[in-house]
Amino acid sequence: MVTLFCKKHGIEVSDMNDYYVPHGRARCFFKKVKNYIIRVVMFLIIIDLQLLELNNQFNEVNVELLTSMTSLNPANSFVVFDKRKILKLVKFYSNDFTVADLMKIHFQLQNYINDLRNDVRFQQVKDLSCLSLYLLQNLILILTVATTSVGRMFSELNFVKNKK
Repeated sequence: MVTLFCKKHGIEVSDMNDYYVPHGRARCFFKKVKNYIIRVVMFLIIIDLQLLELNNQFNEVNVELLTSMTSLNPANSFVVFDKRKILKLVKFYSNDFTVADLMKIHFQLQNYINDLRNDVRFQQVKDLSCLSLYLLQNLILILTVATTSVGRMFSELNFVKNKK
């Protein structure tokens, strides 16, 4: 497709088996190198620059945070849930947890993971959106019951109020 595009717009396409011809330099000052070698070298340089940029953007803490978050993926019956990584994730948010919470989490997390993996209701969950949908359905069901209960309470209060 790229070659067709180049031909359509009059762009010269180099043969990868030909020798590289530098523009603006005398050939006698340049080594004979095939075009595909130049292409590989350029590719490696670009990959190195991309890695350098990623390393500048993501320090060790950011990488550890991201890898710990991957252990929360609910796909395949929560197969990637990893107690060690989840506990690391909790430590990143230490201001949000008391010491007692940390101890509870440490002791109860494996039971929670086992319960999630064995619960039939979660067997079909593939990603967080499915899990959110499941939670939303539960909230809707709870909301209708709660609304009905509150309505009944007000009716009874109104009945008691009118009797006096």
